[in-house]
Amino acid sequence: MNIKKQIDVSVIVPVYKVEDYLNRCVDSLVNQTYENMEIILIEDGSPDNCGIICDEYSLKYQRISVIHKENGGLSDARNHGIDAAKGEYILFVDSDDFIELDAIEKMILYAKEHRLDIVCGDTYRTILNDSEPIFSRTKLCGGTLENKIITGEEYLVDCIKKKDFL
Repeated sequence: MNIKKQIDVSVIVPVYKVEDYLNRCVDSLVNQTYENMEIILIEDGSPDNCGIICDEYSLKYQRISVIHKENGGLSDARNHGIDAAKGEYILFVDSDDFIELDAIEKMILYAKEHRLDIVCGDTYRTILNDSEPIFSRTKLCGGTLENKIITGEEYLVDCIKKKDFL
């Protein structure tokens, strides 16, 4: 009997005109400390070499799949990824971003420990200048910088009060 293990996390990466950033993004995913995941690269009709880069990664790593499609925009690409996803959780990563190597492990363990449907993580904006990158922390879900567990209703109220919807 062949029993397949349930995939915990499907990482969906829409890819369009990010040739200069794509390797860093995908490398940050394939080198994660958490392994029970799949990576779905949605090549959204990019006119540069993104499609070739995606295919090279899928040949090198079994857990990477690539969907090539006609350009339809970010939401359309994400929806294609959702349709293909096998994971219990979905993580969206933009193709010009990268994540810390233990980010997925931390988020999935926290979600399972607290029986959460959604986990939001810290984000940092990198500003490149002549000498070195500058990192600045940006807002989490609901416009808060607090680490807390809230209900969907509390989240919505927080967003309305702060007039900030993510």
